[in-house]
Amino acid sequence: MSGPSTPGLLAAVAVLSAGTFAYRIAGPALKAKVTLTERTRRLTDTATVVLLTALVATAALLQAGSPAGTPALSGSSSPECWPGGGRRSSS
Repeated sequence: MSGPSTPGLLAAVAVLSAGTFAYRIAGPALKAKVTLTERTRRLTDTATVVLLTALVATAALLQAGSPAGTPALSGSSSPECWPGGGRRSSS
C-alpha cells in the first residue's frame, strides 16, 4: 500500500489553503454589507459551541471508527497515565 503522491498532496494543500484564505477574507468583507439580527448572532454562537462539543465528544468516544471501551474513556483520568505512573516522589 503506497501513500499519497507528492503532486497530489501539494494540490490538496494548495486547494485547502486557498479555501481557508477565501473563507477568512469573506468574513470582514461581508461584515460591512450584511447586518445580522441579535437572534442570529446568538444562534451562531450556540452553533459554534455545539459543533466544537460534538467534535470533542466524537474524538473522545470513538477509537478507530468504533466505540471506545471503558478503559479508553477513563484512561486520560487515570493516574497511571500521568508522568511517573501516578506515583509521587517523596523528597
